[in-house]
Amino acid sequence: MDEYFEYFQHLNKQIHNLSKKQYDEIEEFLGDMEQSINGDTTLKEIEKYIKKYRRKNKILFIAFKTRNKNKLAHICKYIIDLEWHNEWAIAVAGQSTPTIFGWFDV
Repeated sequence: MDEYFEYFQHLNKQIHNLSKKQYDEIEEFLGDMEQSINGDTTLKEIEKYIKKYRRKNKILFIAFKTRNKNKLAHICKYIIDLEWHNEWAIAVAGQSTPTIFGWFDV
């Protein structure tokens, strides 16, 4: 569990240390991606999504300091899963869980 929390904190710090413009860009990119995928979407499909939007995906390289599309797909899926889990937790238990963006917070 500590590894999970450390990874979450690391990603959260990377994103929240971006400039306001960069933060808005990555939130928009991942928000658009979130609308285009579902829980069954494979990492390969997410990699294709990243490749498809070349002009917008540069923010991923800046934020996560890698050009490896497989790693980026894992990171994007992880962040979106966090947001979805939070939405579920709010709906079922009325409590939010840790997220990067808080898209579904009340």
